[in-house]
Amino acid sequence: MFMFTFISNGLTSTYKLLLMVIWWRSLFESFSSLLEFQDSFPWSLQERMLK
Repeated sequence: MFMFTFISNGLTSTYKLLLMVIWWRSLFESFSSLLEFQDSFPWSLQERMLK
């Protein structure tokens, strides 16, 4: 019984860790895409202002 609870606890913690990794990765990807959008956006704006 103890072994079963230990294994199930380990599985849930691993599952939570996996969920956290997936969540952080999606957050990071959306953040990097936002940064890329910001990078491309202000530069074109600045070029228009300079012209």
